[in-house]
Amino acid sequence: MMPLTAAAVETMTTTLSPAQTMALTAWAEARSRLEPGKGWVANPIDAMVDILNVIDNRAHDPRWQAKGHKGICLQRRQFSCWDRRGGAENFHALLDRAQRLLAGELTPPKLFSCLAAAEGCLAGALIDTLGAATHYYSPASMVPLGRMPAWVVGATWTAERYGHRFYRSVR
Repeated sequence: MMPLTAAAVETMTTTLSPAQTMALTAWAEARSRLEPGKGWVANPIDAMVDILNVIDNRAHDPRWQAKGHKGICLQRRQFSCWDRRGGAENFHALLDRAQRLLAGELTPPKLFSCLAAAEGCLAGALIDTLGAATHYYSPASMVPLGRMPAWVVGATWTAERYGHRFYRSVR
């Protein structure tokens, strides 16, 4: 695999298809969750589809739709998996998987399922199960900070699943 220089990351993100970018985002953002007393627990594919749901809801929101599904995933400071500062281990796992995907290696089952779900999403076949949520956060990741994200104020809570809280009407 190539070293993860800024140029290499740029090449990868440019080369990935919208479905690949969405699938990688969903996989990296929801592959596991931190549970008190248990540590990291693997999530089912449903947790990853929740992230695809958020991406798709944003793509239908006038504030986001010009970016398209891929642009939404790669938008700065939106999905921590694409940000080295959002968790270096997850960032490197994501880029390693992206390199392998672009190299044509066999895809692990959960990422394969994410790819199929992302393609379905792009074809308009994803059913919104999150009440039009466009944002989410992981309460477990916010505990060390001792607060919720500022954007939660005034937003409408829609669901809580697999370690994520989902919201719509975010200003």
